[in-house]
Amino acid sequence: MLAERLATAGHTVLRVDYDGTGDSAGDQWDPHRLDAWRSSAATGAAELRALGCCHLTVVGVRLGGMLALLDGGTLEADEVVAWAPSASGKRHARGLRLLGEPIPRDAGLTSGGVVFTAQTLGALSELDLARTLAAPAPRTLLLGEVAPKVVAHLEGLGGSVDHQDPGGSDVALDRSTEDAEAAEAVVDAICEWMAHPAAPAGGRAPRRSSAKVEWHGARLTEEVVVVAGLVGVLTEPSEPRPGASTLVLLNPGSGSHVGPGRAWVEYARFAAVAGHRALRVDWRGWGESPDDGYAPGRPYDEHTYAETVELVRALAADGHDRIVLSGLCASAWMALQVARVAPVVGVIAFNPQMYWQPGDPVLSQVDTGIERTPRRIREERGRRWGLWSALDVLGLRSRVGRWLDEFTAARLPVLVLFAEGDDGLDYLHNRLGRHLRRVLRQGVVRVEVVEGIDHGMHRAWLRPAVAEAVVAQLGRLG
Repeated sequence: MLAERLATAGHTVLRVDYDGTGDSAGDQWDPHRLDAWRSSAATGAAELRALGCCHLTVVGVRLGGMLALLDGGTLEADEVVAWAPSASGKRHARGLRLLGEPIPRDAGLTSGGVVFTAQTLGALSELDLARTLAAPAPRTLLLGEVAPKVVAHLEGLGGSVDHQDPGGSDVALDRSTEDAEAAEAVVDAICEWMAHPAAPAGGRAPRRSSAKVEWHGARLTEEVVVVAGLVGVLTEPSEPRPGASTLVLLNPGSGSHVGPGRAWVEYARFAAVAGHRALRVDWRGWGESPDDGYAPGRPYDEHTYAETVELVRALAADGHDRIVLSGLCASAWMALQVARVAPVVGVIAFNPQMYWQPGDPVLSQVDTGIERTPRRIREERGRRWGLWSALDVLGLRSRVGRWLDEFTAARLPVLVLFAEGDDGLDYLHNRLGRHLRRVLRQGVVRVEVVEGIDHGMHRAWLRPAVAEAVVAQLGRLG
């Protein structure tokens, strides 16, 4: 939102994914992450100057805000905007340790699926705004909650320092993705503060929409594409294998096309290493795609069904003749529904909540567990009493049971990957036990459990096992 507002006012805006994060090259397990992140900002500044920009404003949030304040001088920034910046790297690392999940055999952790190794946490702990010796920039804007001593210290370094708290930080930064809202007041404050005349880039350097990426010994090509009005990133191998598939990864929950903790980027690249193409794409209202009145994107949004059907048909018309749909939770459910009508050759569904029906509330996993308890009890009782088996004999099946019949009749391969104890897996076994066993014997639908993985797939150290299952299924389809 900020980028679009500033661009409308004539500014050139570059949003940077640090090395090893988002769509950028690199692996989040690589060493010296903090150095790589700070170098990424320098690379971004150099790119803007190569495009002809002569006035540089650096904007960062929380950890990024602290790095903007620490490195603004090195980047020769004219302005720095820091939104709710972390004052102390040690305090930031402590917060990560409190909320993150420890990594086995490492003193590091994952936070929302993002890896912070012991080395990275140690490097973070060395950062401290109180030790800053030079002003970040001639003009600095601090937004949100900032410790008074940090404000005073920055003011003492010279330059103009403006501290504002327009509100909205809590709804943007302290809520889950599904419940978060863009802090419009913060966006307004930044745009008003940057109200000086814009100097558009001169365009001296060519702008690129594709790049070469190294991934586990292979050289891949990634390109920003627009298909059926939706924006995505297409990953292609250097040498496609015969019968290669195109894996389409749909938005998880309200997350963007990079997937939970960058999982979609990793799976797309592993698929490309094996010779397949992969498209990670945003629905309208998500990530890079236009809003068209649907932002912010929410799980199970009705419009995503028609958009996915249109997306698959557009890809097929463009020569992608072996399309495999994939998604997590809500988007896995959507992939299964779309596969019934769209020209796909398979589905890979991660943790689909098979019980969900249009009109049901969209809740967090914790709230879903609470809300579904009475229904789960009924499902378990029905299994123990043989009720569901009796109904199955009579041909009276649930919605998902009918889906499984359709996939089997159409010989459409479906791989469903679950975390241990996932609610969607329990539903299948309780509500569809007899019917599921008969379907599985046909070999068209497969249900597998990935040991140790969590529902949101945030345990990054287990992703190679998931990637292996994905690549194996793509190989079976080819």
